Amino acid sequence: MKTYIIVNPASSGGATQKSWPVINEKLRIALPAFDSVYTEYRGHATDLTRQALLAGYKRIIAVGGDGTINEVVNGFFDGERRIAPEAQLGMLDAGTGGDFRRNIGLGESLDEQISAITSGLTKELTLGLAKFVNEEGQFHSRYFVVICSFGISGDINNYVNKLPILKRHGSGAAFAIATLKCLFSYVNAPVSIALNGEPLYQGPLLVGAASNGPWTGGGMMMAPKADSFSPELDFVVAEDLNLFESLMVFPSIYNGSHILRPKVHYKKGEKLVVEPQGGVKVTADMDGDVVGYLPLEIETRPAAISVLTG
Repeated sequence: MKTYIIVNPASSGGATQKSWPVINEKLRIALPAFDSVYTEYRGHATDLTRQALLAGYKRIIAVGGDGTINEVVNGFFDGERRIAPEAQLGMLDAGTGGDFRRNIGLGESLDEQISAITSGLTKELTLGLAKFVNEEGQFHSRYFVVICSFGISGDINNYVNKLPILKRHGSGAAFAIATLKCLFSYVNAPVSIALNGEPLYQGPLLVGAASNGPWTGGGMMMAPKADSFSPELDFVVAEDLNLFESLMVFPSIYNGSHILRPKVHYKKGEKLVVEPQGGVKVTADMDGDVVGYLPLEIETRPAAISVLTG
């Protein structure tokens, strides 16, 4: 099968560039024929994927973290049309969090991940499609593979991305530090939320999320019952929690018990619509990057892409 490997050398704080020669050598044994390329800028993996699929490649392998996977997945589509329905997605996890890898049940070691690629065994992955206002003020749509969230999560992701030194201690530590810092400064923003066409919540909000798997943030179980291959997404909405309540809820995200607490909604569904209230600007983020602002519409796209799981 004609294979194209997209490597993000900056992932894992630049460690991927150093480890690529070893990865490349193992791949040459398992996959004697493939082409590979480094990404050079934000969004480059999307362009490279689209070009490769149009050139006839049938297997695209992403080497990087969840952000790299997000870009590659978006390259499989032209708007909402899948460019090459028979094409397969594979992953070699070279990020710091490994949330997508864990969500799809892929092994942790490099050998296990290469074995999954060579097996040819796939599952049909559900994706989320988010429509929002981008940073240029235009309506935009984008697929996500792990999570799309809004509220304090945008501040948390910005904090982590502006201080990449945090990730040297692992994604879990980085997001824990950023979350604690932001809890002391974030002001809950008023929103209106509807799920599957029915009102869910209206008022100040700490955070809301649509999850396509249980794991996020390098070890947090934001949606403990989520399944990346289920036709539904899992939605979490934390209402107007004050600082004390937030500090009490935060540790429980690591075992998923936060969904049992007061002021936290946990629902499965196909469509979430979020509108800002009172002229307040609320950020939206997905798979570790801030992408824009509310209003936000999230829909599920079941069996959207074939992913190599072994």
